[in-house]
Amino acid sequence: MIRRGANNERGRNDSSVDSSRSDEEHHDIDGSPLSRSPQEADQQACTKSCNRRVSGSIGRLRQNHQLIWAFQASMLLLCLHSVASRFDSISAVPTVEGMQRRLSVREQQTRSDTSFRQPRVLQVEDSSFQASQNLVHRDEHNASKYEIQITKSERRANKKNLRNSYQYKKWQRDPLREGDCEPMDPWQETSFPSCNLMHEVDVAQQMEVLTEGGYNTIYKMKDIDGATHIVKILKYERDYSDRNFDRVRRDSLLMERASGSDYVIDTYSFCGFAQVIEYGKGGSLGDFLHSDYRRIAQNQKLQIATQVTQALADLHNLEGTGISSTTHGDFATKQYIFVNGRFKLSDFNRGRFIRWNKKTQEACPYTIGHNGDKFRAPEEYIKGAPQTAAIDVWGLGSLLVEVVSGLPVWYGYDNEVAQKAILEGIKPPFLREQISNPSGPINEVLLKAIDMCWVYEAKDRPKAGVILGYLKKEAMRLGIKWNEPFKLNGQHQKTWS
Repeated sequence: MIRRGANNERGRNDSSVDSSRSDEEHHDIDGSPLSRSPQEADQQACTKSCNRRVSGSIGRLRQNHQLIWAFQASMLLLCLHSVASRFDSISAVPTVEGMQRRLSVREQQTRSDTSFRQPRVLQVEDSSFQASQNLVHRDEHNASKYEIQITKSERRANKKNLRNSYQYKKWQRDPLREGDCEPMDPWQETSFPSCNLMHEVDVAQQMEVLTEGGYNTIYKMKDIDGATHIVKILKYERDYSDRNFDRVRRDSLLMERASGSDYVIDTYSFCGFAQVIEYGKGGSLGDFLHSDYRRIAQNQKLQIATQVTQALADLHNLEGTGISSTTHGDFATKQYIFVNGRFKLSDFNRGRFIRWNKKTQEACPYTIGHNGDKFRAPEEYIKGAPQTAAIDVWGLGSLLVEVVSGLPVWYGYDNEVAQKAILEGIKPPFLREQISNPSGPINEVLLKAIDMCWVYEAKDRPKAGVILGYLKKEAMRLGIKWNEPFKLNGQHQKTWS
């Protein structure tokens, strides 16, 4: 109000001055009024108005120049200050005392300020430490996120050092094209991710930790329609490498390709290192055999054996050509999950895709460096030995030992002793002693199937389809309907949980 009144007063003064000047300009020296035309009067008024506008613009321009000069001077001082601080931080050496002092100050601030939210990763506010570690802050929204700058020379040196390094090859995926070997089927180089379905999952509300495996953390997920699924995600301590990414890709791809089988676990979604698959509340076949084995009837042993063999035969014949394009690589009772009256095969991330030699027109073997346990084929315990899909057939024989006896193969023997015996072609010595009635018709069928699987030379080992044909024939002869839903003592599997 005061400023506006002052402007009005000044306006009145200016108008009075202009009116006096106007009066003086309209009179001659002797006081007689001048006679001017209306055009001249309008031109003179326009000239005065333009002069006032120009003078006002010049004044505002001078003020703007002064502001620009002040801004440039302040920016120059700020740049000089930052350069000086940079030199001070590079020349300074971080000390433990300095870091502890800064951390203690940060802790005091946290305690005094209740609204302060602690970041997920503690931020060490030490510019000298950041400079010495070559850390650069790139993300203004994450106070704890820094990047380590690697120069081009360091990058070239690392690449040269790792060119022939075992560690470099260790983290790379197994090549599908190598020499004369190429993928047996085009789908072996593909994948079918469905990330949208994965992103719809509310992790906090729908998921809970169930268990952990060798590579994955297993979650139980409740879907919006009430259905229960399993979510497999690569364990936190596992490296997010290209090799592990390809491992998850193979696992998901094989479940997708075998979706036509009733004895392979179903897959619903795959994205990166995560999968959504079918849930089986009955647990694994291994858990069932070791806990409720005495409740299994003799005909049910043959039913279980035929179902697990059917799953392996389906896996080894995805294209219907009779030539296996993949291996499971970890064939055991723990890989079979009970779902709706059937034991379904799962967990294909240790398997390998079989390649084809375009010159010899034969399947190309592969190698896996380290193999433990006691259920594997002899060639798996020889370092660098070629391996084929026949290793799964030997694993089938070891699985049938648990079905017929209720105990794991080579029960009571250390891994080292059992592996040495397998390499020498020795079979478990007291297998028949572990069976309550080895001369019974069902046990005789299963023991013969085990002998068919345990052929020492991989090239002479029969295919899974041959073992399946034998078991189906014997089941038909004995009047056992192997493909019916599995029941325990006349009750559905819901009584077993």
